[in-house]
Amino acid sequence: MNVPPAPVSKSNLTENLAGVIDVMLGRASGMSRIDLSSRGIGWSFAGLAIAGLIDIAAISILYNAQTISASREIGKLYFVFGHLVIALIGYAASLIALYLLCRTPQEQQRFPAAIAVHNWAAPIISVAFLPLIILAVSFGGAANSGADNSLLNLISVFWIGVLIFVGLRLMRISLDLTMSKAVFFFVVTAAVSVITTEGLDSLFGLT
Repeated sequence: MNVPPAPVSKSNLTENLAGVIDVMLGRASGMSRIDLSSRGIGWSFAGLAIAGLIDIAAISILYNAQTISASREIGKLYFVFGHLVIALIGYAASLIALYLLCRTPQEQQRFPAAIAVHNWAAPIISVAFLPLIILAVSFGGAANSGADNSLLNLISVFWIGVLIFVGLRLMRISLDLTMSKAVFFFVVTAAVSVITTEGLDSLFGLT
């Protein structure tokens, strides 16, 4: 099923983000709110820029927390932008993997739409991770009891589970896949991203 591009009047930031939120909630109708024209897909990379700005704040928080708990020889600028560049490489690697997984004509035709959806989802996911990072730093910066650590672990597992569930919906709806195929695509692309980022983090001393 082809998804028509959104009208030009709806090709704005809030409408695209609202469309992605609809998709995250399992509403396939959200695709019609996202600008899927060639120009709209190009504009969707603005979502990555917004996510990058949010991630700068998150990575800065992590760096400051680490400098308190242990002395570091690495500069903050290198730490922050190193992580950003590596995250971008990992994201690109996952998209390449997704492109290679799209074998049927329908999947290949909808691949650009999937790029737009994932690009606009990036800032929403970055915002969703901020509370988890702040909680982790807050809990880790003080002398915690076992109950505190258990609560943090429970929150982390729950939050990551929610994000995985959302990621499956993004994959399934944007490419119009069956759930089993969406799970396979999600696992492969996530594995490629994690292996790429973890390997580069280790290579450049950013772990």
